[in-house]
Amino acid sequence: MIKNIPKHDMILKRLPAFEKAVSRVLLDIKIGRR
Repeated sequence: MIKNIPKHDMILKRLPAFEKAVSRVLLDIKIGRR
């Protein structure tokens, strides 16, 4: 079902950058709590 959605492709292309941003924020939070 997901493969049939063109918009999902755009989301997947944006995901890597989004994932990096989220992981970076999470790391900052973990470091800040120490």
